[in-house]
Order: sequence, then C-alpha cells, then structure tokens
Amino acid sequence: MYPGASARPAHSHGVRSAQSPPDSLRPAPPGSGPGEESAWDTAVSTTGPAHFRPDIEGLRAVAILAVLAYHARLPWITGGFVGVDVFFVISGFLITGLLLREFSASGRIDLPAFYARRARRLLPAALVVIAVTVLASALIVSPVIFPSIAGDGAAAALYVSNYRFALSATDYFAAEGAPSPLLHYWSLAVEEQFYLFWPLLILVGARYLSVRRLWILVAAVGLASLVASVVMTNVEAPWAFYSLPTRAWQLALGGLVALGVLALPERWPAHAASALGAVGMLVIVASVVLINDTTPFPGLAALAPAIGTASLIVAGEKASAVPARLLAMSIPRWFGRISYSLYLWHWPLLILVPVALSRDGPRLRIALAVAAIVLAALSTRFIERPFRTGWAARHTSRWTLAGAGAMSVLVAVSAVTAGGNLATPSDGEPLPSLPPADTRPELPRGLFSGPVPADLQPPLLGALDDKASVMVDGCRAGFPQSEPRDCVYGNPDSPTTVVLFGDSHAAMWQPAIERIALDRDWRIVALIKPACPPVDVVSWSRRLKREFTECHEWRDLAIQRIASIRPSITFVASAKDHAILSARGKRVIGTDKRAWKEGLEAVLVRLREASERVVLIGEVPHLEIDALDCLAEHRTLDPCVVMGADVIDEPYERVERRAARRAGVQWMRTTRWICPGQRCPMVRGNYLVYRDRDHLTATFAGVLAANVRWALDHPQ
Repeated sequence: MYPGASARPAHSHGVRSAQSPPDSLRPAPPGSGPGEESAWDTAVSTTGPAHFRPDIEGLRAVAILAVLAYHARLPWITGGFVGVDVFFVISGFLITGLLLREFSASGRIDLPAFYARRARRLLPAALVVIAVTVLASALIVSPVIFPSIAGDGAAAALYVSNYRFALSATDYFAAEGAPSPLLHYWSLAVEEQFYLFWPLLILVGARYLSVRRLWILVAAVGLASLVASVVMTNVEAPWAFYSLPTRAWQLALGGLVALGVLALPERWPAHAASALGAVGMLVIVASVVLINDTTPFPGLAALAPAIGTASLIVAGEKASAVPARLLAMSIPRWFGRISYSLYLWHWPLLILVPVALSRDGPRLRIALAVAAIVLAALSTRFIERPFRTGWAARHTSRWTLAGAGAMSVLVAVSAVTAGGNLATPSDGEPLPSLPPADTRPELPRGLFSGPVPADLQPPLLGALDDKASVMVDGCRAGFPQSEPRDCVYGNPDSPTTVVLFGDSHAAMWQPAIERIALDRDWRIVALIKPACPPVDVVSWSRRLKREFTECHEWRDLAIQRIASIRPSITFVASAKDHAILSARGKRVIGTDKRAWKEGLEAVLVRLREASERVVLIGEVPHLEIDALDCLAEHRTLDPCVVMGADVIDEPYERVERRAARRAGVQWMRTTRWICPGQRCPMVRGNYLVYRDRDHLTATFAGVLAANVRWALDHPQ
C-alpha cells in the first residue's frame, strides 16, 4: 500500500506560487543529492528557483500512520487503508514532476537512468523484507500454508502480486483466517507497473502534444481509469481493488497537480490556501474514520481521500499555509522519511508474530506497531540510504538494472523453490465400492489420538484443492453472473434426472451424489452459485459490498430451470452464515433470523412444486479451528479434536427441520455423520474430514455417499 514512491517532490509545472520562499528558507534535509529522488531530497522546480516541499514528506506520515493504525486494529480507524490512496496521489505528483523537469531541461527522458533510480530506491528494502518474511514463514506457519506464502513472495519479488491476489479473488478486508504476510506488496506492484508505462506516456505526450497540452492525455487516462474502477467495483471488486487499470486514475490525479492543472492562482492569499488544505485534511480524516469494510471500494468512495490529498498538495504550494506548516514539522517529516520501510515491515510483523506466539490482542498489536517503527528507522538507515547514496548510486544505469533484475529473479526463484519442497504428495487409493443398498452403512472409525495417518486421503498438502468438480471445471456461476450454468454429470442419457441446487455447501455434496448416480444410473444437473444461498432473502455480498442482485436473479432463473426439467429429486443445501439485509436495510447474518426461516421455506415450497421430490441436506458443523493448519502444525490428532457441543448449531438445525416440515420436503441431518458422539474427529479411518472451517473434503463427501443413499431410502 505504500506507493513506493518517487522521490523528489515535484513542483507544479509552470505555476510556481509568488509567495514560495527561496531555497534559504526551504533547506534540504541531510543526505540530499541531485541524483536521488526520495521524499526528503531537494525538489527542483521546472520553471522557478529550486525549492523543497517538506509538507509532502509530512503528508506521507499521515498516509503511513493511517495504514499502520488500521492494520493494528485501533478503534475508530475503520478506513485507515485509504492511506494507500493518499500514497498513490503523492506518487503520481512526484513522478510526473520528476519527468517534466527532465524533459523541460533536456528535451528527453533517460529511461534507463529513471528505472535505475527506481531500482535503487525500492528494491533493496523490498527484497530484504520478502526474503526475511518467507524464511520466517517457513519456521512459523504450517506446511499447508507455507507454499502459498512462498508463491506470494515470488510474485512480490517480480512485482506482480496484485494480479496474483486478484486472480485468487483475495478479499483484502476478509476477517477470517490469517492473510498472507506479503499481501501489502500489491500496492508496490501497482506502483512499479505504473513506473513502466508512465514515463513513456509522458514522453510521447510531451513530444506530440507539447507540455502545455499534456494534461489532456493525462486527464483522459485518469477518466478512463476512474470509470473502469467504478464499474469493476460493482461487478468484480478484487480486480477493481488490486489492478493498475482501476487504480491509475489516482496516480493520474497527482500527475494533473504536477502539470499545474489544479494549481492555485498566483495571487491567491495564504489564508485561502490554508482553508483549502484544511478541507483536504478533513476529507482524509473523515475517510479514515467513516469508510469501512462494508464500503464498496475503491469505486466512487476512493475519490474522497484522493481529492483530499490533491487539495493538500495544491495548498502546500503556499509554504505559509497552516496545513503546510503543520505537515512540515519535524515529527511528521521523520515518519515520512521512514514511511517506505515502515510500510514494508509492519504487516509481516503484525501477521507472523501472533502466529508464532499463539496469541493476539490489542496490547500485542500496539507493541508490534511500535516495534515496526523502530525496525523501519533501522531499515531506512542501513538498507535504503546506502543504496541511494552509496556505492550502488555510482554504478551505471545498465549495471544497476541488471543487478536489480538478477536479485528480483533470485528472490523469486528461491521463494518458489522453498514452496516447491513441500509439493503435494500423490493421491491415495480409490474409494471402496458402495455397500449393498439394503445394508446400513458404517462410518469409518474416528481417530482422536496418535499421529496423522501417513496414508491420509487427501494428503494435508493437497486438501485445500480437494473440491467437488463443479467448483473447478467452470460449471458454477461466478459472482457477476446471473444465468445458471447447468452442467451435466453422471449418465447424460439417463431417463432419471436429479438436480443439485445451492451454494458451495451444495456443491460440497456433489461427490456423494455422483457416486449414488453411478450406482442408480442418474443424470445430474448441477445448479451452483457460491456465496448465493438458495433462500428467498435479500442477500448482501461481502465481496461486492452491496446487495447481491445477481444472486436473486440467479436463484429465480435456477428454480425456473428446475421447473422445466421436472427432476425426480432436487437436492438443495446452503451455508448458514450468509449476510442478508433486514427489512430496514440493515446487514445481518442469516442464521436464525425470521426472514431466513421464511425465505428457506418459500424456496422449498417452490422446489416441491417444480420437482417430484425435494431433499434439504442439512448444514455441517462449522469449526472454530482450521483443521488443516492444526493437523499440519502438530502432526498429531489430539489437539485438533473438537467438541460437538461447540460446533453443532442446534438452533439452526431446528430452523432447517421446521422449514422442511412446513414445506413438505425431506430434511437430511448431516451432523450425526460428522459428530456421532460428543467429539468430532478431523480424521475418520484414513480420510480427512474438512478442507477448511466449514467445507468437507471432496474425498470424505464421497465416503459419505452410502450414508446419503441410506438416508434417502429411509427418510425420518
């Protein structure tokens, strides 16, 4: 989220304020050098006498402290992640100003030198943090999680982690589970990708449009990006959050400030600049405390911190403006100087240390935030500064770029190799044949103690991907899709058709239904949309941060499709923890609310009218631990056994049972298969039960085929 920034704060092109003090009143801080571009080095104006912008340095402190407070989960800082947006605008301003100064002075832009300076400025500390984080993760996290972190490290070293997280639909605001300790590198990837194309755009635009008209091109790019951001936030939020095309408008906004498009008139009084800066700061602060994880973001909401930042930068042209003087004080500037290293180090500390200590809490997070500040100061002094001003700065651009590229590739390869050493073992033996239909099935023996079986199916390192085929073969409806995808499994020519309908918890039972289909010659039509409950409620999408209208449309179309098929059996299942909107528009969890019960009954009635028979497959227990992580960490079963009373939601079972009875359909209780006694084993026989906190492995679901068949034939 730190934009990796450019460095020398640039003066707005061609609009130097008449009140700007001379250099003697704007001293450059120690360590300044004409060949460096950091937030605390001398900034050279394109048209007037050179002057340094200390307020930009202080503005970085606002951004990084907002991010740090948000990640430390301090009260009221619900939108501290907008510090990243502040960084983006600053970086667009600084880089554009740097490029304009070079073009105005020489009529060209030395791209190798530009990229070499970026490499010296950004890569050393970034690669050190990646290497340390991957190494620490190998020692701290479970072998199940580590390969994913190693992959994140490789992507971060190559500055493509933003697209890795977008492709995996990572929710930046997800509260469940520990996120990647390298998640924050997504914004550095956005910055580096921006650095690749922006100098070329400025060079081409300045040559063929002239510097005076360059703003037209920058504004066009920014407007197109803003439109894409708003549209994508509404239909595919992870891509809107992580990708450069939907974030470029914030960088372009900073570029427009550097071009002078948004500059103050020459004769504007200082008190007017103070008012503008105060409004800008107020807007940023309001964004930090009012925006939260339910706000569709970035979208239109990101305009607030971006415009607030642009206002502060413009107002800061008047050095006597009050906000500029406050930001230029020594404490904000010190935090601004360490902001890059602070951004790099704070997130791995906040993620990995609680895992290592097996505890978390406000005091620990605050202590880690303070530790990150100390570590950042040391990193700035002993890693960043030597590469900016030491021996590396004396090498040619080509040697610098070659060395930087080699180091990035080396770190990436090392991370992949580390993760590859934990490659997924081969699958075990095929599942045993189903017993005769008239034989009451017996569950594999639950294991409560001893080591994890060596022949565990699926193996721990492959369990995360042990999903039903409908979840991986493109047959499920995605988030932005309303049209059902009714893929066919089993015998496509069979005269007997059954339907599997619902969300990912319905898809979870596909392996069991398929095994029964092979036994009874069924044709299976799968109508699956993850995160979309087969319940007539107003769903709220955590991912899209809005009413899940695509779910409502899909549900109605899917039921119409079922009615046209008129299946012999419709199997329906749903997770219990979907977010819904109440009659007052308030977001609630749909577990035992009246609206949920009535909505479930309404859908079951519609399905009963559309099918010869309807079976509601009951919800499975939701674990309070990550079974894979627990088993991989301890290598024994004892610490990973859970008590049935802690995970079986009996009130929700009553909701399901009553809705099924009132609708006149069968309810199939599943908790007795997972927790037949007081304890719930995570391993039965040599079969792993769960792949995450609330989904069975596809393998174990297949094992339960005999139990599903028996319950189907002997309804209670």
